[in-house]
Amino acid sequence: MAKNIRYTTDDRMVIEGVGANYSAGDFIVQGILHGVSINNVASGADAVVQAVGEVEYAKTAGETWTEGEDLYYDAASDAFTTAITTDGIVRGVAAEDAPIDATSGLVKLVPGRMAADADFVAYDNGTSGLAATTVQDAIDGLVTAVDGVVYDDDARLTDARTPTAHKSTHATAGSDALSAADIGAAAETHASQHFTAGDDAIAPADIGAATADHTHDAVDIAYDNDAVPAIVDIGGAMDAVIDYIRQLPKVKRITVLSSSATGTSDGDTTLAGGAVQSIVPVSGVDKFPIACAIDGTTGVITLTLAAASTDEATFDVWVKPVLPAT
Repeated sequence: MAKNIRYTTDDRMVIEGVGANYSAGDFIVQGILHGVSINNVASGADAVVQAVGEVEYAKTAGETWTEGEDLYYDAASDAFTTAITTDGIVRGVAAEDAPIDATSGLVKLVPGRMAADADFVAYDNGTSGLAATTVQDAIDGLVTAVDGVVYDDDARLTDARTPTAHKSTHATAGSDALSAADIGAAAETHASQHFTAGDDAIAPADIGAATADHTHDAVDIAYDNDAVPAIVDIGGAMDAVIDYIRQLPKVKRITVLSSSATGTSDGDTTLAGGAVQSIVPVSGVDKFPIACAIDGTTGVITLTLAAASTDEATFDVWVKPVLPAT
């Protein structure tokens, strides 16, 4: 005989053909019917259960019960809970308060009834990111989200949509004709008729032009000597350019090793007799140059510092060469 029944009346009932073995005191559920088994019962047999009254039964851990609060039966944990179960059937109410650390509570059994619609259809927006807190708000949000979405069968995606093909209306004689200027096009021309392959081709001789494969003799190329009046031909002009280039300054890089006060450049006979125009420090310079001499035969440049350089130092020496006699 079940010993967890605290208060009873004669409100017992029979649940026919139970689907498992039960012991006295177990809670049996079959559809909307339920109750505490009075005795042990085998699977397939009829069970006599206490359907109304107060029973002491396991409580879901971590919950606090308030007297009169609806309770649901969780078959997986064989305990009563305040959380709505999948079937949504209220099977009891808390007969008294139960603290959070209690492992069992006093349940007043009631005839099975469905939870209120608003409770049973719970809306959890914990992962949606929406601001909705009710099912209706969520539905409204969904409607807003899909408003204006175009589906594959939308009539607006067919050729019948407005505007339909109508380029003929923009043709020259159309009802909404476009001019060349309206579309950034050039006006109609006939120049292609005069191209080489045109039906009215123009030959070079027709317009006083030379053929594409023509050549020129040197005497055919005019030379304008306004800048250098003494030069009367192209050869003289080229010679003048060469002479000018020869007189352009040359730059020689000279390295003075650390703990040394002098450095030399490579030989360059074009610099023999030339004149130093400037000395530009490049890197590692901590002593100033005091002399720079050019060998009159080899063109080797020797740079002398005021004192030995602490670190390796480099200089660029600019030299203007002497134009050789012609």
